[in-house]
Amino acid sequence: RESKLFTLFGNALGGFALASTRIPHSYLHTRMYSEVASFLTTVPESYVTSSPQKQAGPSNKLSPSKTPDPLIVRTLRATLNEVAPIMPAQGPVWALSVLGSCVILLGHGLCTSPTISRIISALFALAMRHRKSSVRGLAFLMWRCVTWVYFRPPLLTEEESDIPAIEPEECEPNSI
Repeated sequence: RESKLFTLFGNALGGFALASTRIPHSYLHTRMYSEVASFLTTVPESYVTSSPQKQAGPSNKLSPSKTPDPLIVRTLRATLNEVAPIMPAQGPVWALSVLGSCVILLGHGLCTSPTISRIISALFALAMRHRKSSVRGLAFLMWRCVTWVYFRPPLLTEEESDIPAIEPEECEPNSI
């Protein structure tokens, strides 16, 4: 059951990434970058507080190496390490598909944010060291997404955009 959900997530994310490449360059791409970047960097509060590590305080901060990773990063790392997955959504092909979609949705912001760039490059490096040559070959193909993003125009600010900003609470649920 969980594998079906992972498969659906991967397919939906890929479709959304494809659709984002078909719209003209606008502030919507900046909003997509913000959402995906937040998803890749945010650690749930419950995960941080239930951690057995020391609580970060003014005098005893957690070192960067001991900071817990976001759940999606842990999931991608685990699936990239899998050598013989039982289901397709539990293996490196699914992880690389999701990673490629995230790269497309991040857009040029991937090149300007050191934190996001470090997360993505670490995951790609993990795929490049995989035992199976087919996974390494697919990882090489994923660099096409990174190259495409690198040559995209910079993300627009709200003031530079022709499209008026719409807040999520302004959208009608059945307006589509």
